[in-house]
Amino acid sequence: MTPMKAAQVVEAAGIEDAQTIIADFAAAGLVKAYALAIETIDATGNSASFRGATVPVDFWQRLILDSIVADVWVSGTFRLAGSELIGGAPAAVVTGITFNAKHIEWLIAHHEGTPIARRRKRKAKGAPKPAAARPVDEVVVDVADVRPLRRKADPAAIPPGALLASMEQTMQALNKSRGTIYNLIEQGKLTRKETGLRSVSIEVASIRAFAGQIQN
Repeated sequence: MTPMKAAQVVEAAGIEDAQTIIADFAAAGLVKAYALAIETIDATGNSASFRGATVPVDFWQRLILDSIVADVWVSGTFRLAGSELIGGAPAAVVTGITFNAKHIEWLIAHHEGTPIARRRKRKAKGAPKPAAARPVDEVVVDVADVRPLRRKADPAAIPPGALLASMEQTMQALNKSRGTIYNLIEQGKLTRKETGLRSVSIEVASIRAFAGQIQN
């Protein structure tokens, strides 16, 4: 489904800030997106073209870091500036983005979203209680296609060399809930980086420092 359609489906399930949630999950490798075309060019001028390819996770991380995620929802296409250093990140143009519908369904079930129509019915006098959202284990997902959330701390959830981590990556790396991560940020134990978006980006150095304190 298109980015705009994916956001509409998530919002219809009663989940706020759908675009940010989807981007965070994509940056964590939990939601897969595809592109009709991906064009890259490195600092030496070498170019490469791909058709019908998966949008790399590090592209999503760069989108969040560069504060240009909004381009995805507006046009389904985005551009990334490349590094001028040899071996650095290439410039890229990604066109015709779509999301895996099963992954979007899994995201909704993970958040236990309640359709907006049902939330309105709750306020109506004498209205019956809405059916509970389906639990995660009722959603049919290709296990080989989606990396499940781990129950143990997983430092590998943060890619090597990454300077910032998304909320989902931090939760996996430390095996902490979303609420606990926010508490750690307020306590100064984790450092939040302002990127201009409503999505949460956390400095990896603070995550590793806190993980070391836990182990010690």
